[in-house]
Amino acid sequence: MIGLRGAPEEYVTGTKASLTVEASGLDSVVPPVTSVTFVEVDARGKVKKRFATVPVPAGATEVTTELTLDTSTARTVRLSVEARFGDGSTRGSDTREVTIVTPAFVEARRKGYEEGSRRWQALDQRFTQEIPTPCADIAATVAWLRAQPEVESAHGTGHHNYDYRVKGSGITNLVNCHNP
Repeated sequence: MIGLRGAPEEYVTGTKASLTVEASGLDSVVPPVTSVTFVEVDARGKVKKRFATVPVPAGATEVTTELTLDTSTARTVRLSVEARFGDGSTRGSDTREVTIVTPAFVEARRKGYEEGSRRWQALDQRFTQEIPTPCADIAATVAWLRAQPEVESAHGTGHHNYDYRVKGSGITNLVNCHNP
């Protein structure tokens, strides 16, 4: 019932966080929704802040508004829609999270990805030299990968596939083998 359109799901502290939010699927709710309020909720779903209330014209499928989030501190903002019906009752939607992070967090994440990429490249060079035919014996290949300190996880999936993840790389390498 809520969609974030045209906005990132992450902002850096101190930057402008204006986003377009949309309450959709309004035509499929019975009884008809008369208005929606875009709200911020806590982890338990309790309303912390009300942003904007928008009337819902008869037969409308969606309504849209612009919100500006406070980015003064790092936190997770949970956005929701509170639908109001003609009898005065309300119902909340699922939440959508927007994360506000510090510049230091962004820099640490970038450095972590770079380091993970370097570890992955170094492993790939050793792997190519030490296991020239990795699909010949998938169990042995997976055992070799698991023995490497920079490998976070490695799995053989039958006789035709294996995958592994290098610590900090954020990438799972999936290998499909075609053994005649």
